[in-house]
Amino acid sequence: MRPSLFLILSLLLAACDGPKSQGSPEAAVEPPSCELLHVTPANALKGAAVNPRISAIYRSPVAERCASLSLHDATGRPLPTRTVAATEQALSDGGVAGSMTIEPASGLEPSASYGIVLAGTPVATFTAGTERRGQVLAVQDVTVNVPGLPAASRIPRKDINQLADILLKGQLKAHDIPSELAAMLMPLLRLELPRIADPGAIHDAQVQRVLYRSTDASGAPVTLSGLLVLPAAAKGGAAVDLNGLPLVLGQHPSTASTDPAPSSGANFMLLPGLWAAGKGHLYVAPDLIGLGESATRPQAFVIAKDASAHTEDMLAAVREHLQQVHAAQPGPDLRVVGLSQGAFSSMAALPALSRHGTVRAVYGGAGPYNIHRTVDSALRAAAGEARDDYSAHADLARLPEYLRPMLDAMAAYQGLRYDPATTFDERGAPLPGFLADYRNGKHPALTAHLAVNSLAEGSQRHHLPLATVKLYRYSGDTLLAARNTDDMLARLRQQRPDVPHAEPGDCREHSPVVREILKHARSVSTTHLICFPFVLNDFLGEL
Repeated sequence: MRPSLFLILSLLLAACDGPKSQGSPEAAVEPPSCELLHVTPANALKGAAVNPRISAIYRSPVAERCASLSLHDATGRPLPTRTVAATEQALSDGGVAGSMTIEPASGLEPSASYGIVLAGTPVATFTAGTERRGQVLAVQDVTVNVPGLPAASRIPRKDINQLADILLKGQLKAHDIPSELAAMLMPLLRLELPRIADPGAIHDAQVQRVLYRSTDASGAPVTLSGLLVLPAAAKGGAAVDLNGLPLVLGQHPSTASTDPAPSSGANFMLLPGLWAAGKGHLYVAPDLIGLGESATRPQAFVIAKDASAHTEDMLAAVREHLQQVHAAQPGPDLRVVGLSQGAFSSMAALPALSRHGTVRAVYGGAGPYNIHRTVDSALRAAAGEARDDYSAHADLARLPEYLRPMLDAMAAYQGLRYDPATTFDERGAPLPGFLADYRNGKHPALTAHLAVNSLAEGSQRHHLPLATVKLYRYSGDTLLAARNTDDMLARLRQQRPDVPHAEPGDCREHSPVVREILKHARSVSTTHLICFPFVLNDFLGEL
């Protein structure tokens, strides 16, 4: 009798203790010529979702040699799977870094054992539990907590049509514009943003918080949260039939875990939700892991595979809720808007989203699409090298704002092994020794982990034949270089005819009002935030 694959896997992984969790010094089981950096579900995990996402991150000296990921049952029989995402990127020191994500074509058997095989070699085993990703747990009304709006879960259309003042005051405050000048700029901004000034809402909006099941860093089930905004009957108006309505997905910028999450009703991402619902769309804004219900966990900051999984799971939970409570199913059309980290999350989720509906529009503002080049250029500049297009305008004093959260996220969700004590000083700035080592090529694992999240450089293909893709950037952004957006657009244009409409958005950076803001702003974030109102204004034209 042929020995079971499960037995072979168990012996192989027991001999080497299997792929290690983050922080373990021992090496993972590696296929020939394939260095496994991380696998999900984690080896020996018990209670994985019955519909798991299975992913592997690897390095290889040869392109496409390791780009084969499969799922097997306990007898060694390969199971039918679907590819969710797959990317490889050439590394400057030779070879490639790659990431693959698959999912079973049908649900797994609870309590049954399974094996994961990368390029023909077993790399992990796990046991299925009884829970599934995308299961809705609860949907509750949320009291809005935004100055200028009623403290209620139902927002009337008259308030939705007057959101311009709330948005613009908030933006000018974020730029730290002197109050006298802000008062003068308000009417000019309304002229620059006509759709925000007059959004044309015809419905009220019902604001709700969704709790749903997704998976954590190991692949085990975890409860996440997100915002749902539904169109509701305006006073004197007819009831709203939710069946067949288009969906809008909003992805939030970087947010501290202690700050209000989108699902709180006190976050900036509520505003596009109110506009969308007022115009007859269903609006979904996931908190993603590390915010809201899961705020005690690390954020998966610019981790492509997890942003995609948590987004897809919330959309599945919302669909389930609408069917159960409203006997309604959303229509196939999906429109996506994201700002900064949210633009990255939007682009990362597109390979999965395009399998579940018709993506009609993607609007992104100042996203870190090429996180590899962004970090590499900043670290080399901080180490004394000449600046390039990615660091030409960079305020290197802000490097600690994103470097430590990013490395912590890669440690938690991709298995990156690094020592914060030898990487950062007490202020969070990178230590000179770390910078010198990086410059001298002594951190190849970090390069590989960055590469698999660099959406503008990898080999991932997109299928967006009916989508308008508009990506915005300010040329002098001192936080995230405009080159991120230029590279992402170039990458998408290479994929024609599958992506026929990818073009730059207009940040109006030469308009008099924007010049005045840039001239008088006292915030270091102004060059990064300046595009956001124009992204939202133009996106409203799609609704």
